[in-house]
Amino acid sequence: MGGKDTPRIAGPNFFVVGAAKAGTTALYHHLNRHPQIYMSPVKEPNHFASDIDVDRLRATRRLGPISDLGRYLDGSMDRRYHMAYVTDREDYLKLFKNVSGEIAAGEASASYLYSKQAAANIHAWSAKARIVIMLRNPVDRVFSHYVMNLKRAVTAQSFVDAVRADGEHPEWGWGMRELYVELGMYHDQVKRFLDVFPSRSVKVYLYDDLINDPETLVRDLYAFLGVDPGHGIDITSRHNVGRTPRFKRFNHLLYRLGLYRFVRLRLPPGAKNRIKPLLFSREVGVSMTEEERSYFRDLYAPDIERLSRLLQRDLKFWLQT
Repeated sequence: MGGKDTPRIAGPNFFVVGAAKAGTTALYHHLNRHPQIYMSPVKEPNHFASDIDVDRLRATRRLGPISDLGRYLDGSMDRRYHMAYVTDREDYLKLFKNVSGEIAAGEASASYLYSKQAAANIHAWSAKARIVIMLRNPVDRVFSHYVMNLKRAVTAQSFVDAVRADGEHPEWGWGMRELYVELGMYHDQVKRFLDVFPSRSVKVYLYDDLINDPETLVRDLYAFLGVDPGHGIDITSRHNVGRTPRFKRFNHLLYRLGLYRFVRLRLPPGAKNRIKPLLFSREVGVSMTEEERSYFRDLYAPDIERLSRLLQRDLKFWLQT
């Protein structure tokens, strides 16, 4: 821990900003295990993405898992949650009221990378903040996004039909549609952060590195945040693992009736862990055809080439898988 002379952190001094479905949840848990790091008990408070219109979010997004946000923030916040929309600054800072000597404090809102305002807003909050970006092959990312939505009964369509329908959706914005394709167009998103923060304050990691050598990546991240990089790392646990529903129609009904939200709020973790295997399979059960993969490779190729130049890192292997 930081010791008696360590100044108290008044809020976050680093941000994991996305991308969505690129390993930010796993990174959050690795960071949360380090004794010199404090992570917001709400992984994704979305506070600095001020272009999110909370009033226009789909009902399932707007409600979220926390039934009474104010009561939660004023309490001990012992229970951790994945997402909320904490728009008020005073409320947001309550997420960090339990900091007690940690060197680094952060959160991990995947909306920040796509947001056109988050980079500037975070810089206005702290020009010295450290920014962590996780990127995944956009072809794999879009399919992982689709599989997640199968599980959540957001869609029951085929992969291609779901992406096509989302592209034709009249609304345009985070939480109003899925943004399947747009979330993988990384160049402009990453550039917004590099335009306002010095390169030494921005660390870009690849999902491939997290999968292939998580220990090296996490130790490098610890060093980047200024905490002890020698802290033990648990690479055996997996988080936010993709699953598909065993009974798609039944799954769809449970979500539409709001019963999954009830289960998340009311049942203890042990009971939920016993129920989950009955409803979901670890086997993905669906896959991209080679024709679909080829289509999305061609779609993303120009942006990948621009991103490679921006990061000065060869990402051509994304187009070869």
